[in-house]
Parts: sequence; C-alpha cells; structure tokens
Amino acid sequence: MKKENIDIISKQFGNSANDYLLSKDHSTGNDLEKLANFLDSQSKIINQSIDIGCGAGHISYILSRYSEQVYAFDLLAEMLEVVKNEAHNRQLKNIEIKQGNIESIPFNDNSFDLAISRFSAHHWDDVLKGIKEVYRILKDSGEAIFIDVIAPNDAKQDTWLQTIEYLRDPSHVRDYSKKEWESFLKEANFNILETSSFKLRLNLDTWVKRMKTSFDKIEIIKKIQSEAESTISEYFKIDEEGNFSIDVNYMHVNKYSN
Repeated sequence: MKKENIDIISKQFGNSANDYLLSKDHSTGNDLEKLANFLDSQSKIINQSIDIGCGAGHISYILSRYSEQVYAFDLLAEMLEVVKNEAHNRQLKNIEIKQGNIESIPFNDNSFDLAISRFSAHHWDDVLKGIKEVYRILKDSGEAIFIDVIAPNDAKQDTWLQTIEYLRDPSHVRDYSKKEWESFLKEANFNILETSSFKLRLNLDTWVKRMKTSFDKIEIIKKIQSEAESTISEYFKIDEEGNFSIDVNYMHVNKYSN
C-alpha cells in the first residue's frame, strides 16, 4: 500500500476509532446475522481465524465465540487499541491484535482456517494483491468471507456513489461491482461458494459525522444528492434528509486444494 494512502487512512480513521466501535452500521446488520448462522452450522473446530481490516473489531468479537484463536488485523494502531480494550472489557481472552498491511500480511502460508474481511477492501490500493494474500495465509481447507459495499452496474450510478464516498472519506479507493469481485476472487484461485447482497440504509448525518467530514464537503454531497437524476435518486432511495441506501455483498469462498 502506498505511503500516501496509509497517511490518509491514518488521518481519517485514527481519530474516529471509537466512533466505529459505537456505530450501529458496523455493530449490527444482516451480514453479521448471516455470518453467525454460518458459524453456528460449523461442525469442525476453527483453530485460527483472522479479522482482516478489523476496524473496531466487530467481526473479531463474533469469531471469539467459535474460534480457538482470533487475530484482529489492521493497519492502524488506534483501531487495534480499541479492539484490545473492548476485548478486555468483554473478557474475550482469545483475541490477539496484529498490526500490518493487507498487501503483505505478516503471517506464514497456510496459517488460518477462516479469514473474514468486512467493509475494508474499498480502502485497499491493490484489491487483487490483498485477496491473493488472504489466499496465501489460508490452509488448504480454509475459507474466507468478504463483505463490502458494491458498485451498481450502471456507469452513472457507479460514478455518483464513488463521488460521494470520496468526498466523505479521501481514503476511499473504490467500491467494486459484483462482477469485478467475482473476477478478483477467481483470479486469486478461490472457489466461490455463495454470494448474496442486501441493502444497507445510511443516515447521512451519522455517516459524515463518523468520518468527521468537513462542512464544505457535506454541503457538496447534499448538492450532488439534490441534483441527482431520477434514476440515481430512485436507485439509492435518497430521501429529503439525504439518507440513502447502498448495496452490500457477502461473498463466501474457499481455497482450492493443490
């Protein structure tokens, strides 16, 4: 990952780490329910799992109920400190924090039974390289789940989404389409077991406040919303307060055995 982007991410998220712990958009969701149902159905023991781009650690806390050892992995020390403190408060003794870069994950090949990345990949400079790193650290029988915002297929809707994402958060790289994601996963040699998508409703005020977006940029976002074509406003279900809906994709894959 480029130093420039690391610096931007540090600036954007370093002072917002605790806000992400308290965020309902991150602590709840259909994807977390789906993940819990999957983990409940597992008969085999999960020895080691990793929460990639863990943020405030919501995936790690769920994994701690099912995995003997959980690694909360993130670029930022501030996020990892939040996870460390929250794990202590919850008396979760099987969570260990690890700092590093997605493009060079500091673990040996074939280390993990399960890897999960949630709302992280749209910050990666090189998504394919990151996905290949996830593949590398998984055991031959390992599985991974990638959860992230996905871009619409329509070019105008895609551009609209990327624009407001970047205005709100300069560390945003790109929300990829479902087709792009499937291409990345196949190129990394993953076997796609399941993909499903759902709508996530975002409150504009909460969304920008969490990222501490400047007043000027918030006003630009509101202007872009108010001037959006009908096909865009209808697709994202933009209301009078600027609240809107985005698509989130849940992708469950496993590693081909060599």
